[in-house]
Amino acid sequence: MRFNLKATTPTSAQGRWHLIYAGALFLILAATFAVYRPGLAGGFVFDDFANLPALGRYGGVHDLRSLLWYLTSGIADPAGRPIALLSFLVDAQDWPAEAFPFKRTNLCIHLLNGILLWSVLRVLGRRILPVRESDWTALGGVALWILHPLWVSTVLYVIQRQAMLAATFTLVGILAWNSATKAFEHGRTRTGWSLAILAVPVCGSLAGLSKANGFLLPLLIWMLDATVMGRQRAPAIAHGTTPALARWILLYIPGVAILAGIVAIGIAAAPELPLSRGWTLLQRLMTEPRVLFDYLRLLLIPRTDTSGVFADDVRLSTDILHPWTTLPAIAGLALLAVAAWRCRHRWPIPCAATLFFLAGHVMESSFIGLELYFEHRNYLPAMIAFWPLAHLCVRAGPLLRYRVGGLVIACGLLALLSFQLARDWSNPLALSGRWAAVNPSSARAQSYAAAMEMEAGHPELAIQRIEPLSRRAPAEAQYAVVLASAYCQLGYVPDPILQSTINALRINGLQADVTYQWLAQLLAPGSSEECARLPARILRDIATASLSRAFPSVESRSRVYYIQGLLALQEARCPAALDAFKRRLDIQRRPETAQSEIILLATHCSAREGLLLLDHYQASPVPIARASTPALRLRDWMMTRDGYWEAEWKRLRNVMEEDVKHWPPATPRNIAHSNDEASEAVVLPSPDKQPSLEKAVAAYGERADNPQEHSTRAGGRF
Repeated sequence: MRFNLKATTPTSAQGRWHLIYAGALFLILAATFAVYRPGLAGGFVFDDFANLPALGRYGGVHDLRSLLWYLTSGIADPAGRPIALLSFLVDAQDWPAEAFPFKRTNLCIHLLNGILLWSVLRVLGRRILPVRESDWTALGGVALWILHPLWVSTVLYVIQRQAMLAATFTLVGILAWNSATKAFEHGRTRTGWSLAILAVPVCGSLAGLSKANGFLLPLLIWMLDATVMGRQRAPAIAHGTTPALARWILLYIPGVAILAGIVAIGIAAAPELPLSRGWTLLQRLMTEPRVLFDYLRLLLIPRTDTSGVFADDVRLSTDILHPWTTLPAIAGLALLAVAAWRCRHRWPIPCAATLFFLAGHVMESSFIGLELYFEHRNYLPAMIAFWPLAHLCVRAGPLLRYRVGGLVIACGLLALLSFQLARDWSNPLALSGRWAAVNPSSARAQSYAAAMEMEAGHPELAIQRIEPLSRRAPAEAQYAVVLASAYCQLGYVPDPILQSTINALRINGLQADVTYQWLAQLLAPGSSEECARLPARILRDIATASLSRAFPSVESRSRVYYIQGLLALQEARCPAALDAFKRRLDIQRRPETAQSEIILLATHCSAREGLLLLDHYQASPVPIARASTPALRLRDWMMTRDGYWEAEWKRLRNVMEEDVKHWPPATPRNIAHSNDEASEAVVLPSPDKQPSLEKAVAAYGERADNPQEHSTRAGGRF
């Protein structure tokens, strides 16, 4: 048998090239998995505790009704992020749950995003580069992005799956739009429209329902279409054959509408920002250019000593000259945007990366009054940021071997940095210490580190950490409550510490989330909070100090009545507790609130008080307070339609009426403390103390406190 070597050699060479290329892609993905694997052993942090308990809010997700209630219970943004919530069911259907499955799924999504990004860079590059140059550029761009250490605090932070899924559907949408563009170019109009609709309305909705910045998809595609997709490699194909109508309907009009909506939302909420955030909208707009340049610095000069999940110590720009970098940052950002737009045809790859990055930050780094800084906000905007650098390294020309070698070395260094961070994430105590060292002026970072030291059984270390900080910032509520809890765990609380705690609570009032959450835990009957066994007089002084500063909002007044009710329960003043809970329902009538307070009264006073509060709630002419977001309002409507609350009120009434029959006359349970004379509280550490004080001492990132969602699980006897 004879072989035609001339015919087979090119095919063999091409096959070897594909094998080498596929092996390189597999090696990048395998290295990413190996880098992140140590971090899978870590636990939940911060906003995980604010969002994931929804898995168990209705007794677990076990049927269609509980699934629909759960999917509409998100509190992170107006849409509720139901796609992200749905993905959590892959890992658990109830709460509490183990963290490992959640983190494992996050890593799988990160790897999937790497594959999708490779596909996006490959198809974009083939429009303006030779095939092999485009493919190697895509591989280098993906390697630099997927191994970058800035994403460790996204991938291993369970709740940031929301940001990762938004990126997933955004990448799918870009691929679909590219296919639609090709279909239009070849005259397949029907196919083009089908793919274009899949790209923007469908994928954009899925991305936005994962996290709101996914709704930026039309704007992101617009930037790519203006730089790369609008250019043709084949000169025989006329420029602009994609129908203008598709661009106008699916890109330009939605893009402009999104920008206008962001501005309108930000301006509408501006009056509330000084009280809720501590800065004005103008100060935010002056600060964010500095923040964006800091993001770019971290992307181009990666390091391990980043802020992680903490962002409360960002220096605010009070005017264009303070700090001095404010004006240069504003001017630099404007210059960067204008230059990228004007040079987009001459240098499409760097301009595409620049415009994509800026467009990706429009929602979270401009008018909307979110917190000023978070690393995970770069996950989507920076996806093609390394494409220009990769192209510079692999393009034909002199010193190619050295440039490629430098690219490989850079990827190796990124992998080492990410591995070091992932290892820290596997050890919560070490991680908290690193964050505290990197963020010395962050009250959240220091308080979180102290809380982890207390959880590890070292309250003396927490005291050493927080006491000097508390002396320098006596009005900081986070320091006050953590320091008091640390002394309580140690076994005693000096009178000066009690006085400083009371003073800090008096200054902050219940408007501060940390004050409200800690005090609610402290006064809750049967609480295992470290300071819950303080003498009744001291608990009363602490509560009274927190109640002394009044705020006019309905939410603040609701908090006041709730704390008053809990304090009355502590002192066995059941009529006073009933009155406080009634007042709370009169100004903020919510079924979840009524349910939890009825159970508190029936359990810790008597069933008669519980029945009186139930009667008051059902007879009240006050309309039920609207939930804070459209998603929660949809959840309320479904629960009402399904008869959930009607059945729950009937169940509670039957149980309490049965109790009244069996235990007449009703006798309040005396839960007040008898030791009311000591000037120092002698506290024995509780063996079943709550294992996550950080839930009380750290403000929940970008989530506003939403007590409407603190609902007890239905079913069973109190």
